[in-house]
Amino acid sequence: MADGFEVIDLGENLMAENFIQGIIEYKPHLVGISMFLTNAIYELSKIIDFLEKERLRDRVKVIVGGVQGNRYIAEKYRLDGWGHDPKTALELANRLVMEVRSKYG
Repeated sequence: MADGFEVIDLGENLMAENFIQGIIEYKPHLVGISMFLTNAIYELSKIIDFLEKERLRDRVKVIVGGVQGNRYIAEKYRLDGWGHDPKTALELANRLVMEVRSKYG
């Protein structure tokens, strides 16, 4: 538990398929991706495409942070937002999860 969230750490240096498997297995309301390498950016589209294809996009929010996370990346890859620091990311996470829970329980 971290700040009221159950956090499931999938690991480091993951590909989109790892996140997709985690989404299928754990059924989260929120996926937070910490990005430190630019090559990870290209995996974001695959995650969003999967969520859209499976009609999960409204139920699973995706945010990004880390060295490579920024507003441009969040907008370009159709994410739900980004956190430039832990406090901002936590505020965003709380808002997005409340939004999903109010719609879907």
